[in-house]
Amino acid sequence: MKRLYFLFIALAVVGCRRGISDEDEIRALLESDPLFQVTLTFSGKPTTGSFRSTMGPQNWYRYIFPDSVIKTYNITVVGDSAFVHAIWTFKGQFRIITGISGDTFTYSVKPLYDKAERYAICKKIGRRWRLVKISGVKFSPVSGTISFTIDSVVINGSSSGKKTFTDPLNTFLDT
Repeated sequence: MKRLYFLFIALAVVGCRRGISDEDEIRALLESDPLFQVTLTFSGKPTTGSFRSTMGPQNWYRYIFPDSVIKTYNITVVGDSAFVHAIWTFKGQFRIITGISGDTFTYSVKPLYDKAERYAICKKIGRRWRLVKISGVKFSPVSGTISFTIDSVVINGSSSGKKTFTDPLNTFLDT
């Protein structure tokens, strides 16, 4: 009987903690989630209008230098909840394709040195941490680069209708 009692206590102690802190477990959860990855390329087409007809851009994309990405996770654990402020800084190039002729294209390149921020809320469910809410992502230039401002982003959904986001870090979405 004593052996069985000792075995239950040993299993409870070993099973409760695997030697990984809550912060490390949350960091690993975020690192494996696509919502917390920095995409090395992102592209789009300019909207129609006077800018396009005057400048003639055909397409644009950003290229992030893979070795330049620095990720920081500020994690505060309170009971079974964790509040995360994720910050990424990265360097790269913003490339605007201005002309295409056959298999040759012309483009202009601007340096890119930006910071991205996102908030998240995690909950401990059972013995594992789960990502339950995320904010939008706020991009801003790192000091010394050209400043830019995005006032709002409008998303037209087929089932959810039109939504306008003006403050991405204070807009939380369920995961």
